[in-house]
Amino acid sequence: QRFVPLIGLVAMAAATLVTIKVSAQATYLRAFRREPYLVLSVITGAMQVLTATLLTRFGGVNAVAIGYATVTLLIGLLWAHTLFSRLRQEYARP
Repeated sequence: QRFVPLIGLVAMAAATLVTIKVSAQATYLRAFRREPYLVLSVITGAMQVLTATLLTRFGGVNAVAIGYATVTLLIGLLWAHTLFSRLRQEYARP
């Protein structure tokens, strides 16, 4: 009874994998002495706090895990991919 149900575990695992990918992209872009993911990090963090706060009141641990994964996947991954695709080419030019 103390374990998170499977759906919550899968949601958290997916969010963790996405976070690893986004962190690797951010590290690569930081090599060019810039911090293009700062706004993304702040907005994603704020959305995750808001989502967790709301879903804690109206749902259980599964709802919070799914909300966290949704914000991470939809906002974090899509925005990070767009930034990385554009900036990798821009920063690599001499």
